[in-house]
Amino acid sequence: MKKMLSLFCAAGISILHMGGIPVSAEEPSSGKCGDNITWHYDADTASLTLTGTGAMYDYENWMIDTPSEFTPWQYFDIQQVTVSEGIETIGNFAFSACTSLSSVSLPDSLRRIGDYAFAYCLRLKSFETSASELGESAVSGCHSLETIKLKSGVESIGDSCFDSDTALSVIDIPKTVTHIGWNAFRLCTKWYQAQTDEFIIEGDGILCQYKGADSFVKIPETVKQIAAGAFVTAQDQQEGIRPLPALYSIEIPETVHSLPDHAFDGVTSVVTVTLPETLEHIGEKAFSGCTNLTNLKIPDSVTSIGTDAFDGTKWLNDLKSSKQEQIMVGDGLLLLMQGDQKIITIDDSVKTVCTSAILSKQILEVIFTEPDTIINPNAVTNRYAVIAGIPGSTAERYAKEEGMTFRDITAVPDGPDMSLDFKKDVWQFSNSSSYFGNTYYLSDSDRAHLEAAGADLSIIDKA
Repeated sequence: MKKMLSLFCAAGISILHMGGIPVSAEEPSSGKCGDNITWHYDADTASLTLTGTGAMYDYENWMIDTPSEFTPWQYFDIQQVTVSEGIETIGNFAFSACTSLSSVSLPDSLRRIGDYAFAYCLRLKSFETSASELGESAVSGCHSLETIKLKSGVESIGDSCFDSDTALSVIDIPKTVTHIGWNAFRLCTKWYQAQTDEFIIEGDGILCQYKGADSFVKIPETVKQIAAGAFVTAQDQQEGIRPLPALYSIEIPETVHSLPDHAFDGVTSVVTVTLPETLEHIGEKAFSGCTNLTNLKIPDSVTSIGTDAFDGTKWLNDLKSSKQEQIMVGDGLLLLMQGDQKIITIDDSVKTVCTSAILSKQILEVIFTEPDTIINPNAVTNRYAVIAGIPGSTAERYAKEEGMTFRDITAVPDGPDMSLDFKKDVWQFSNSSSYFGNTYYLSDSDRAHLEAAGADLSIIDKA
């Protein structure tokens, strides 16, 4: 979606602009744009006013979606937008590509500005809001935008929020901001040039861009969070933006407790990353694409690791080639289990099974002895394996969500006669073994249940 919109704008968005065609007599000048919100367009002043309360409707990308999902003012020549007090959200794509729009007035009641809500408003020169959340690309591609004032109360700035606002030179970001998304300030050329510090820190201690020249980087303790792309954004080649040096080593201070998704994604040169003992979370693809990353120690304080956090790193590839059967990191995190085991038991030493941790295609069954083990999506890559556990446990929920077979490890065989013809009856009788080819595999817990009930297991031991 983003790429198509960007390509269209590069080709000349004003040709087919939503707001470049005067309203005709047939076009309605008012209507609903939320369950409790109405809009009114005044052609004499080219102004659009929204009044009411609550949430505005979300709309779709007018380039690639169906006309019924576009804004009702898509073809109006809109130069002013006024959103009245009481309205809490501005919908996705609400004013996207209103190329004549030069004035926006937003209320203090606003809580969220939707994705692409003001994207490609090419004449807009200033923007001010106190909305707590700004969505993805909310004010991106506004090439005339010079100043942005985010008032106290703003908390989250979405991915690519101000991407390609090339004229932007002043951004006021309050201390209330606790999240800055991926590439939020990408290609904000003038703003970047105006920064004098090597570490550009905004909001509540968020490192949003590294601008230094050192290859061995020690992040200062004034940093509490690292924005995704802080070490890759400036590598986009553009006049006035110097590419970053090859980064070999990055040391993260103890003031950082979490790494966001894509934190260092694509920093291909880095070899060593030093993580603090205070770190608790590593986000999805945090080090994905760091192909030369070799030296990394995950501290015991880490309690969660996102999907593909180390995908493509030399560090992870070395672990896989080490032939270690089980690799535990952090606070009880099973990062990797490999080998030719057919049945695996996950006991109470494992608190979390990371995504793609259990890789072997030969695995027939994974037994979870604890009811609350955290099992990340796609933790067991063999979709034909049986997931065994306690009814109502996270194992049963995982099996259901992943479309895998679940077996109850608490089930005990019924009936006094335990002389079994295993090749015929053991699966139906006990639901305690799995038949693959001509071999039966019993877990230790199943064996104990059957022996306690008096079953003769010698026949299965010979299978």
